Amino acid sequence: MLFIYAFTFGSGIGTNNFSGPLPPELGNLTKLEKLYIDSSGVSGEIPSSFANIQSLAIVRLQGNSFEGPMPSSFSDLTSLTELRISDLPNGSSSSLAFLRDMNSLSTLELRNNNISDTIPSNMGDF
Repeated sequence: MLFIYAFTFGSGIGTNNFSGPLPPELGNLTKLEKLYIDSSGVSGEIPSSFANIQSLAIVRLQGNSFEGPMPSSFSDLTSLTELRISDLPNGSSSSLAFLRDMNSLSTLELRNNNISDTIPSNMGDF
């Protein structure tokens, strides 16, 4: 409960020793605006339920042990102004199509993700 309580106030979890996947129930925090999960030891897939949080403006998922591709449902996060995702070892199965409707982005950082896709033609419109 403490874990979810911290997110309700917009706090992030960084530089911790958590283990295991993030619970999909985090997608129920529909008023959340900022999500910081940096170097926290979490693993597993990035929950597609994050797309339920339409109020998200900032997402930072860096330095963890996430697996699998970027969830295609991230394309629903059209209010994002900042997206930083790094160290996704199986990112090669990810498509950049989720960026298609993110016209509010001012900061995009996708590093060490092994993504192999073409850059969307509308990137210059951001």
